[in-house]
Amino acid sequence: MFVLDFPSSSVPKFEDLSFYEENVRALMRQDEHAGQLSCLTCGKNYSSARSLSNHIENSHLKIIDYPCEYCGKCFKSKSHRAVHIHREHRTEHKAKMEARKLRKIQELSGIERL
Repeated sequence: MFVLDFPSSSVPKFEDLSFYEENVRALMRQDEHAGQLSCLTCGKNYSSARSLSNHIENSHLKIIDYPCEYCGKCFKSKSHRAVHIHREHRTEHKAKMEARKLRKIQELSGIERL
């Protein structure tokens, strides 16, 4: 079985998640005939890339914690962190996403921020 494992001194920093995303993609295989995605490590099939990615992340990769940006609580997967944010920080997160959306609209329309 292929598992990414790091000595504690060489675990990549939280900011370097592109490393993990590349390795998750490396463990995926698409069966074009059946229209399913397969885990190359254990052979389990999934109908969506998100489900397979969550499976690989939770079952095969020893990933550093994903901290909540609002309270600092750590989670073993991005999906668990997203559920936590939705349940515990919905109002804060919604306001943050609205502000981000407004900034994006302003950037696209050429309006400067105040």
